[in-house]
Amino acid sequence: MTQQILLVGDDQFSALISQQVRGLETLSVAVAESAGQAEQQMLNAAPDLVIGQAGLFNHYSITKQYRQHQQLTGIYVVLVEDCPDWPLSEILLPLQRTASALEAGADAYVWLGDDMTQTLTRRLLQLQVKRGLERSRIQRELQRANSWLSAIALIDSLTQLRNRRALDIDLPQRIKMAHSRGYALSLMMLDVDYFKRVNDQYGHLAGDQVLQQLAERLNQNMRFYDTVFRYGGEEFVLILNKTQAEEARLIGQRLCRLIAAEPFALDAHPALTISVSIGVACLESRDDPQGQALLRRADQNLFLAKAQGRNRVVLDQ
Repeated sequence: MTQQILLVGDDQFSALISQQVRGLETLSVAVAESAGQAEQQMLNAAPDLVIGQAGLFNHYSITKQYRQHQQLTGIYVVLVEDCPDWPLSEILLPLQRTASALEAGADAYVWLGDDMTQTLTRRLLQLQVKRGLERSRIQRELQRANSWLSAIALIDSLTQLRNRRALDIDLPQRIKMAHSRGYALSLMMLDVDYFKRVNDQYGHLAGDQVLQQLAERLNQNMRFYDTVFRYGGEEFVLILNKTQAEEARLIGQRLCRLIAAEPFALDAHPALTISVSIGVACLESRDDPQGQALLRRADQNLFLAKAQGRNRVVLDQ
């Protein structure tokens, strides 16, 4: 996406900036002749950067003119003094050192002068500290927001279990750890029997309630170091850490009994007796690090469990 730049100044200023800023011609550049006109243009279409002729900005009152608008607070504003009225000899060294500092990666460079300029330099330093702290606060808030959004993206909204994307991230890590530490890992794929009948007879809202209650039962009956995922539709995947084949079979059989023993209560319909079929696969040394072979074997065993009558567990042979 092309970045937007707004030049605020007269024609001579805009031409000067176009000459001074390398690569400006490759960007989308708009021009405003006054600070007021620029404000309206920014409200209509906020740019990424504003380069303004300093003399147009009413003693640099950017905060009053622009920062009062919430949608403009994040725009980076650069004011350029194109006609300085002080001798070049007095600013040459500070300019050189400022340029070097910014090139080296600094965000600001403050020149602490003699007694005559002490008040102004202290003011400048305080403003730079204030701006730095504010940007740091905004950055931390953005990082927290991004972390929260990332977590939300890994959760299934219906069941509040981890979703398939989370499984794609988690399973390779579990496999790597199992291989490196030399312990067993089993994977269980679970599917609700005759789930289509529930949706067809009672509606999808009833089907959603069944999935939500099933997710609760799975969570309540798993060990703290095992993880449950909603794989898709009425299918769930369980990663069983430090679990050999026979122990995985027993866990699967226990889940089958627990789920079938207690009917599922629905808001507007009679309670339903639900059963599940389970396919189990155990990690092998030749399995790929992403877990695709492990998932495939569990899925094949789930198919066999369905074919053999449902409400049962089928394990790798």
